[in-house]
Amino acid sequence: MDSQMLVTMPSWIARTAPTMRHSAICCSRALVLQPADRVHLLGRRAASNSGEAMGRTDGRSPALTSMPLTIRTIWSALLGWLTRLKRPLTSKATANCNQRAAIAFAALKLLRAELSELQAAMPQFLLQFTEPIPSPLLVDGTGELSSATTATGPWDVDVTLQGSHSDMTYSAPIVLRVRFSANWPREAPLVRVGGLLSFPLLMRDRTLPSEFYERLSRTTDSGSFRVAVVLQGVRNFLLDPASFFGHQDINNNPDEKAQKVHAWMRDVRRVNEKRLGVIRKYASIAKHPTLFSPLQPLCHEWFNDEFLAASQKGTSEAWRSVLTEHLPGEVYSMPLFS
Repeated sequence: MDSQMLVTMPSWIARTAPTMRHSAICCSRALVLQPADRVHLLGRRAASNSGEAMGRTDGRSPALTSMPLTIRTIWSALLGWLTRLKRPLTSKATANCNQRAAIAFAALKLLRAELSELQAAMPQFLLQFTEPIPSPLLVDGTGELSSATTATGPWDVDVTLQGSHSDMTYSAPIVLRVRFSANWPREAPLVRVGGLLSFPLLMRDRTLPSEFYERLSRTTDSGSFRVAVVLQGVRNFLLDPASFFGHQDINNNPDEKAQKVHAWMRDVRRVNEKRLGVIRKYASIAKHPTLFSPLQPLCHEWFNDEFLAASQKGTSEAWRSVLTEHLPGEVYSMPLFS
């Protein structure tokens, strides 16, 4: 192939190349650039001497010219082709982006409306909640980190639920972080449980199991979730998972799954009672009991002035200014409380 020059190209360009105006109908990752600035795709066996049609749609063998190629010719062909390729992809990506933004806007608007309704008529099981804010940090399945925005979500809402009125072990308020995606209300939010107590059936990262969401989806109205229904379901599940799944009567229920749920509940209760015993001993000698109240908001005067200023600015430079590096790349410290 004396008069041709092969240029490798990414496979995604090769896959889309057959749609281009001057491209051929073969399927390879190599380009043959000819002096007329025409770009052809070569099949894996197209360079053989069999006389097959190569890069031509009329069935004839290509007339390969002996004119030498120049760098300018190569770049002209490639840039022209990529420009034509980029235009439809860019317009399609813009349309998809606008569509996702519209869906996210509608989801956030509906979420805020529901929270306003709850604020106006707070249910007894709900003590307080925050406004939805973009999730501070997201980790995808490959471990990549990203941050959310108000326009796209997801959004986090911190919720405090009323504990049990009849069970002293679970009488403390229940703290949740509820994450709503742009698919709300068609998609249930991700719920993570905070606090010091353990709860039966929770996952290792203290999120709710898939069985909870399957059960909750049966109570939805036309496939749409409601904030109040989700939060009440979470509270019922945490305080009495056996009743939530319909395993109340353990004596007359030989089901193995029901037996496991009740056994798990007994084990977790023993752990919590021991933990609460230690907490109550220390609570009696606490110098500032208000610091341990789950309903007490954080006050600015509790924090170091430099730390508070850095948190308000939220820039890398501000955080770096309060950071002390004790062991390069390993150990750091910063002032926190006043």
